[in-house]
Amino acid sequence: MFARLLTKLRPDLYDGATAGRRFLVWGRPDDLALRLAPPATFFFLAWLFEEITLFMPAAMAEAPEEACALVRDVMDLHAREEQPHVAIDAHVLARVNDRSWRVSSWLQAALALPLLLYVDRRVRAAWRRLCAHATVELDLTPAQRAKVEARGPTRSDVLGMESFAEKVGASRLTGAKLLSWALARALRRARA
Repeated sequence: MFARLLTKLRPDLYDGATAGRRFLVWGRPDDLALRLAPPATFFFLAWLFEEITLFMPAAMAEAPEEACALVRDVMDLHAREEQPHVAIDAHVLARVNDRSWRVSSWLQAALALPLLLYVDRRVRAAWRRLCAHATVELDLTPAQRAKVEARGPTRSDVLGMESFAEKVGASRLTGAKLLSWALARALRRARA
């Protein structure tokens, strides 16, 4: 969907061939990580990423001149579509929590942290590849590339992580306080 949208917005940059332009290319390690993730681990991460999506329209509204109206509309629709997913994630986690042995629930929540680090590493590597590609296509200077490459979390990342940490931290889910603490700590480090 986004590839088609980008092709319509910038046919000079996107010719419809998306294979070489994917930000994240799914591979065997990703399949393995997903297959090995227990249900609660998967749904904690799904909730986090969907929570971030909920804040994209708010982040775009803070700088409306930086995104065209069509992109803002698409992101608003995407955020609205994710709202029920967040409710499903919370519901599934409550059911798993209620039906699992307490230690198992805690371990599944704790496993979300190394999996989150894995995702973060994958995204960082993809960002470096994107910066290398942009350096060539846009003829960036070394200083420009360094500035783009060093970017931190987006505004929607921060808002979504804060919201997730607050909601999960206030929940009765086993292991949720650990996730809330770890995300709050990561956000403090990102701000420093």
